[in-house]
Amino acid sequence: MLLCESDWGTKRSGEREVAAELARRLNMSFAYVPEFGIPQVDGTHKSFLGNAILSTVPLSEVRAVALPRPLPERGNYMLRHRVGLNTALICKARFRHQDVTVGVLHLASHCDPRARDQQMATYLAAFPQAGPAIVGGDLNTTTTVLQSERDILRTFAQMFLQPSRFHRPQPYEPLFRRLSAAGLRVDDVNVMGKPTFTFTRAIPPRYRPKLDWFAVRGLKAVLGSAAVLPARQSLFSRRLSDHEFVTVQLDI
Repeated sequence: MLLCESDWGTKRSGEREVAAELARRLNMSFAYVPEFGIPQVDGTHKSFLGNAILSTVPLSEVRAVALPRPLPERGNYMLRHRVGLNTALICKARFRHQDVTVGVLHLASHCDPRARDQQMATYLAAFPQAGPAIVGGDLNTTTTVLQSERDILRTFAQMFLQPSRFHRPQPYEPLFRRLSAAGLRVDDVNVMGKPTFTFTRAIPPRYRPKLDWFAVRGLKAVLGSAAVLPARQSLFSRRLSDHEFVTVQLDI
């Protein structure tokens, strides 16, 4: 289980340590790294958003990878109420006498595709170059820059005029070519063209982007198992997240 922007002590989650609580309830091992701290009135940080890996087998060789900070950030509305930088995880898990490298990362949304590609390059430089592996997370493949409120409005317009760009962002995001060069494929472990993110339920699925991905190496996906699951139980229930859940079964 790979989690991005997992709450740790935030008010919106009842000050729960979400990854730790899930691991405890599901009897799983877990690793967690905070990315962004939410400042308190006194300047301290007691709550965080971060990335987590949960596993039914013990995790080992856990490493955090700090990713380059995209510039410029001055005036960026996305970072007004938090401090920190994108930080990814890499670890090993042993399934049926086979070591599998597992990774999770959350790339920046307020920068252009070239900056996200540089973040991916930094991550893959720390990632094992061979052996079975699975990487997943919110790659923020918006194909655009979300630096300001004006950028958001412009992106909304593009989504309605050219929705296919946001459903299939591969040609616009060079990070996919970098994944491929590292032997990590996305073709059979994702539901291609199906969106995974919504700003609000008022936006029809046709105009929502696909931001969340798996990439694997040396592992075979169970045919037809890739899926996008809604983050709410019904049309009228509250969403658990503004991202849908992406899942896939692998033959290990």
